[in-house]
Amino acid sequence: MAKTSRPFTAGAAQNAISIVTLTTTTAGVRRLGWSGFTRLVLGAQVNFGDLIDPKGKTVRVLCSNLVEMTIVKLGPIPCP
Repeated sequence: MAKTSRPFTAGAAQNAISIVTLTTTTAGVRRLGWSGFTRLVLGAQVNFGDLIDPKGKTVRVLCSNLVEMTIVKLGPIPCP
């Protein structure tokens, strides 16, 4: 019996994760439902919609589409 693969669905991108590739000791992340920011660490997995506060420094995120984005001001993850 042949194996079948699951078809690609547009909804799959909603669950995509991104990985922090550059951060500082002061940068923070806030996720929907959290009451405040927590420290952002190198290698952390972040999701679409997470709010990043780089605290005036540079934070870089490797998006699920393998494009590295630079974040320099408070805002949501810029990954698609």
